[in-house]
Amino acid sequence: MGSVTRQKTTDTDKARLDAVAAIQTQQTEKRGRKMGRPSKYDKARTTDEVAGMLAQHGLTDAEMAAELGVSERTYYRWRQAHPEFRQSIGTGKELPDSRVEASLFRRAIGFTYKEDGKHKVALPDVTAARFWLTNRRPDRWREAKAVEVNGSLSRDLIDQIQTTLCDAVRATLQPEDGDRLMRYLQEKFDHTRG
Repeated sequence: MGSVTRQKTTDTDKARLDAVAAIQTQQTEKRGRKMGRPSKYDKARTTDEVAGMLAQHGLTDAEMAAELGVSERTYYRWRQAHPEFRQSIGTGKELPDSRVEASLFRRAIGFTYKEDGKHKVALPDVTAARFWLTNRRPDRWREAKAVEVNGSLSRDLIDQIQTTLCDAVRATLQPEDGDRLMRYLQEKFDHTRG
């Protein structure tokens, strides 16, 4: 087997390398650009508009970076360096966020819809209502801390808790939505008792 010999870099070689680097730097400064690969960011190529449209379609930042053909790191650099790019993405994200918010609200309060020519009712979703209220009214609906209870709860205490909960929910909803939700919850409570 042959051995590989390494040449030692002499002071003369180092001086040559430094001179070449200095010349390249001077040439780059004359052109007014940094060294390295040119950026793919091109305002004339409507990168801002494309990113805004991708955001409107609900893509995540990672998915938008992939669609733009750049790494996530480059994508985030562009967001920092180009305010119009950042603004376009922010504006684009508002539409899908508003749609999801409206859908969550409809799901929380229930809604009617048509299927096969018949009117149907989607009952309020307690989980959606809880999520909505804990985020929109945290002062009144924040998550309670767990409390350990030793022994068993009396039937009167359970009824009192259910009544308090129903009154609190009814107070936050429109009368017709509150009544519909209360009927639904009462059925669930009765089912758990039986």
